Amino acid sequence: MDAGYSGAHLANPAAIKQYEGLKYSDDQHDAFFLAKLLILGILPEGYIYPKEHRPVRDLARKRMFLVRHKTANILSLQSFLQRCCAFKLSANDTRKLTVETLEEWLKEAYLVLTAQASLDTITFLKEKIKCLEGDPLVLVMNNTASLFQSDVFRPLQRTPKPGTFHGFRYPKMANYFLAQPYWSVE
Repeated sequence: MDAGYSGAHLANPAAIKQYEGLKYSDDQHDAFFLAKLLILGILPEGYIYPKEHRPVRDLARKRMFLVRHKTANILSLQSFLQRCCAFKLSANDTRKLTVETLEEWLKEAYLVLTAQASLDTITFLKEKIKCLEGDPLVLVMNNTASLFQSDVFRPLQRTPKPGTFHGFRYPKMANYFLAQPYWSVE
């Protein structure tokens, strides 16, 4: 990118379905196959972030990592309470739980400690996610304050719905529709 190769295409090999039929494993046939995909407009390409946007990308990845762990802990606490107390809580009700409520519902001390560990982890992760989303000290220290306010970071803050891929429930169906040259993801 720094050398000015703006016309180069970075193919994503993990997203390319290998052609079926007689297979050739030399560079010339692979190049023709990739060129054919590019001409058809269905070559899955990777994206290399510019150097000034990479810290924001890394921060957004860390945020998504923490959000996933928070969600996993919420689900774990929900299933734990469902097993021990024989009732189901919504995610919002699980987020509002307190230690006093857990002590009231769970009679044994070791069960309260188990649930409290999950509750403390959820609270800790929630605080760290908030810190990553807008702590002014972090923004100033990283010199990325202008990026967080720009349109570059806002799309990275959004996380897709669980179990979806580009709005599709099943990734194979998404690959089918996204492979169509006339299909638009936006």
